[in-house]
Amino acid sequence: MGLGCRFGTSFPVGQVAVSTRVRTAAPRGIHQRGNRSQVLMRSNLFRNPVQRGLILCFLACLAAPIRGQSLPTAAFEDSLALPIVDITLVGNHRTRPQIILREMKSRIGDPFDPDVLEQDRKRIQSLNLFNRVQTHVSVENDSACIYLLLTEKWYWFPYPILFLNNRDWNQLSWGAGLVHMNFRGRAENLSVLFWLGYNPAAQISYANPWLGGKRHLTFDAGAWTQRVRSLHYRESVTEQHAGSYAALGKRWGLHRFARIQLGYREVAFTPPENESGTGEIRNRLPNIGISFALDTRDLKEYPHSGHRLAGWIRAYGWSGHPRYLLYGFDIRHYIPWGKNMTVAWRAAADFSAGTLPVYDRFYLGYDERIRGHFHEVREGEFRALAGLAVRVPLIPVRYFSLTSVPQLTDLKYGLSLGFFADTGVTWLRKGKPKDWMSGFGMGLHLHLPYINVLRLEWALNESGRSEFIADLFVDI
Repeated sequence: MGLGCRFGTSFPVGQVAVSTRVRTAAPRGIHQRGNRSQVLMRSNLFRNPVQRGLILCFLACLAAPIRGQSLPTAAFEDSLALPIVDITLVGNHRTRPQIILREMKSRIGDPFDPDVLEQDRKRIQSLNLFNRVQTHVSVENDSACIYLLLTEKWYWFPYPILFLNNRDWNQLSWGAGLVHMNFRGRAENLSVLFWLGYNPAAQISYANPWLGGKRHLTFDAGAWTQRVRSLHYRESVTEQHAGSYAALGKRWGLHRFARIQLGYREVAFTPPENESGTGEIRNRLPNIGISFALDTRDLKEYPHSGHRLAGWIRAYGWSGHPRYLLYGFDIRHYIPWGKNMTVAWRAAADFSAGTLPVYDRFYLGYDERIRGHFHEVREGEFRALAGLAVRVPLIPVRYFSLTSVPQLTDLKYGLSLGFFADTGVTWLRKGKPKDWMSGFGMGLHLHLPYINVLRLEWALNESGRSEFIADLFVDI
């Protein structure tokens, strides 16, 4: 087990049972356990995994008594500056140890620091491989032993597809997919998907977040075909898109990333008769792109501190077809205010150069929206937007279990209050950035398993018009 560390049933909550089986393939000084914590709370009220069921389950759990909501870390004060002599992983049945350990700054031989361990815990949670990540520290023989208690998600399954296009509840797509989100236990993503309804498509993709050992490289590739209702012509024109790509990336340390992508894309459509007499237009677009990011967010699904700085540039086309350049940046910063409150802001812009086809213009009202003008569509060859958000937890994230099946245990729920202000504009090359759209408001953020956050918001724009909004994921 390491230098003087024993793993038993001495956790402070007293609700944990752990086996003594150790995988022999674990690196020296790193141990992993095959069992997991006992279920602390069970509910059989809801078994439907669709969004409605999750919301109902969330509301029911608000009134339910909770036992063992968290597994507190023991003796932090006594273990400060003591050397770390052992790191034990519990519950990673499929995930390989190095996938978890490479996200940690805490290392065997380093002095123990509870703040660094909490940052490690959040980075591991941000892998999106676990329902819950807990830490425990024990002090023995003037040394610190770290235990990571992990509840794995479902990774490999056929599943129904139901999602919104352009964040519009009237633009639903449905289909099926076969996905492995933790292929070979290495956090690799392998998927084959198809869907019907709005913008039907089929695609296959593979992503490896870490290859080349100490070189810390990444690789991803994919191919797709899709029939798309034109954003520029609204519903009157349908575009046929098909393409493929391959990308190689590099990760430096825990926070810096870069990526280069090569791809090929083909787009065919027939413009309205009043715009073109040439019939079908078919563009063949080889492309190359480079992107980079500096990401120090503590928890990607709902950040409380840190920042994300990202930039990208991509060149399309060759002789006889449209040739153009797209580039942009996105800056996000998160400031803890007091112990639990968060102030977040964002500034982003997208630019173009060359002959930009209408199907690659930038929009507000689809993937990017201004609350208060949520359903208003603006398009242009350039786009700028900014936002401010304040988030206050009302019910801290807690956990419940539906059944004894591990993937349905340690499911989170919680409630936060959010305030926001948005602004944005698009413009054409011959124009100027004017007619900004702005809005502000407030809402409730429901923390739910697997989808992370459901936001129910009320917004007011600069003209005094209000609207109610239901949207997914964190806003900034």
